[in-house]
Amino acid sequence: MPITYGTYLDKVYGGWFGKCLGGAAGAPVEGIKEIIDIKDFKEIMNTELPNDDLDLQLLWLEVLQKKGPGIKGEDLADAWYHQCWYPFSEYGYFLKNYERGIKPPLSGSFNNSFFYEGMGCPIRSEIWGFISPGKPDRAAEYAAMDARLDHGENAVFGEVFLAVIESMAFYEQDLRSLIEEGLRRIPFGSKLYRCIQMVVSCYDTKLSYLETREKILTYFGHPDFTNCIQNIGFIVLALLYGDRNMEKTIQIALSCGYDTDCTCASAAAVLGVILGYSNIEDRLLNLVQDKLVIGIDVKRKDNRIKTLAEETVQIGLSIQAQKEAGVITSIPDKVSLISWEAPGDIEIKVGYEEIPAVSAGGECYFTIQVTNHRTADWKGKLQLDNLPSGWKADLISADITVEADKNIILHNRIALDAEYNRIKDKNIIDIKLTEKGKEESKIIQFGICGMLPVKIHGIFTEQLKKQANPAHPSPHPEGCVLPSVECMCNNEVSLTREYLEENLLLEEEYPYMDILHAPEDKLDFDRKYSAEGPVCYYCSFDIWSDEKRKVWLVVGNSDGFKIWLDKELVLEKDEMRYWTPNNNSEIIELKEGRNRFVLKLLRRGKYMDFSVGFRKFEGKHYHTQKWITDLTFLR
Repeated sequence: MPITYGTYLDKVYGGWFGKCLGGAAGAPVEGIKEIIDIKDFKEIMNTELPNDDLDLQLLWLEVLQKKGPGIKGEDLADAWYHQCWYPFSEYGYFLKNYERGIKPPLSGSFNNSFFYEGMGCPIRSEIWGFISPGKPDRAAEYAAMDARLDHGENAVFGEVFLAVIESMAFYEQDLRSLIEEGLRRIPFGSKLYRCIQMVVSCYDTKLSYLETREKILTYFGHPDFTNCIQNIGFIVLALLYGDRNMEKTIQIALSCGYDTDCTCASAAAVLGVILGYSNIEDRLLNLVQDKLVIGIDVKRKDNRIKTLAEETVQIGLSIQAQKEAGVITSIPDKVSLISWEAPGDIEIKVGYEEIPAVSAGGECYFTIQVTNHRTADWKGKLQLDNLPSGWKADLISADITVEADKNIILHNRIALDAEYNRIKDKNIIDIKLTEKGKEESKIIQFGICGMLPVKIHGIFTEQLKKQANPAHPSPHPEGCVLPSVECMCNNEVSLTREYLEENLLLEEEYPYMDILHAPEDKLDFDRKYSAEGPVCYYCSFDIWSDEKRKVWLVVGNSDGFKIWLDKELVLEKDEMRYWTPNNNSEIIELKEGRNRFVLKLLRRGKYMDFSVGFRKFEGKHYHTQKWITDLTFLR
């Protein structure tokens, strides 16, 4: 059933207002992982803080205005890279990947095993729902494309779920029906699906919202305060228990804690669409004063929420004019629509058959898809240019023909000799298409990362030494001097014990037994070496820096470790922790030229997770600094 232009604008305005109000309410307490006992969010809200929940959507709107409904993930990625500086968590890994030529959809999952299910993309769902009123499948398609820039799995499902709800909220007022619409478009049995189902069940069985919160954390909790499953659980909880009351909904989301700027903003945005701006109380409207606070580089006519709503509606109506009969009626004559040109050109897309990385003696398989959007066949030459010295490709140049409105896929392979001893982290390769009879070429770039060669100098363990309780009977026959049963079944390692001469290991020529080629920051020892029980690894790697500079050394560890840089101990921790990629950090100085790192790593539990990376140091905390991508790895 169609809705009028006035209703459409009012609901979009209400949605964006809810987004701003909820974000301002939750931002001052985000990251607190306990019940937040604040009786009135208005006492703490801060309307002067920019919010990434909204900033990136303003950028997406700008991209839509320029390119129209046929936008690709790479259009969003390119705008982000050039206009949004945020390097936090999964955003930072996206920027690191994109800078190295790894494009969507792989940019969200490669080298991002901890934050790939964060809230960074579900909070960007509104724009896709708002420009797709009553078109949930379109909203879902846009949302999934957006989400894969910097996320995977349940985070993608989360953005899709919310975008579908926001699309249907223009026509459907019942929250239960909206939740069912969202669930229909995410994988049945996924963690997010099960969490949302559980929240609805808790509500139906009359549990209090705090009891429901406890169940969410019991069954789906995660130590990362931004993890999407628990937080989307809180959003659904707040909507159900909030009784269609904006103030109560925000208050409940706030009290649940964790990623409060996201949960408060997303819940209030959904409710804002359901209610419409005209049905939100004046005392709440006055809190925000119709003002946006922006933290990134976007060009806007003004910073009013109403203007944002009008521009969003203009995009939605313009897409409607191109794609289908009107679901929005009574459009005033003064409303101008945007007309975009159809693609009508050649498109090149690179896909990786495994991972986008290569090592000495290794290979990287990838595909090149050429799509012809023209109405006539395309003939010309495809060439690979700018290959790093010593890299070999099966296909360097080929004459190709692509029929009108069809595509071809070329399979290719990059290979490196085993003796290759210098490989850059970032390796950008050009694909050049030159149409027959023309001189001008179309060039796109893609990247293949160099793997870090980690030399393994020794893997050690020793039998557990533990005295049996002399007051207990012995398990062994009389006269036998044997270890205790515990010692027979277990081993131990210690950070303080030297299993080889560590002062000699710090010298450059110390022998090694094997090389682990690491495509990501995480060094996957357990996958390569299947021996079980406690072990101590000694390993080293060498990197080349083109300049002397201070950098952040950022370490993720699950157990004890020592790190030496050029014979100096720079970081040591004797601890067992849940792995995150930023458990420990230190400011170190790389010299111009070769820098040698030696690592001593312990595994005292069943698994060992260890990662190491380098971020820029510009006098600020590493969380606000980009990852370094211009290092060279040496054998």
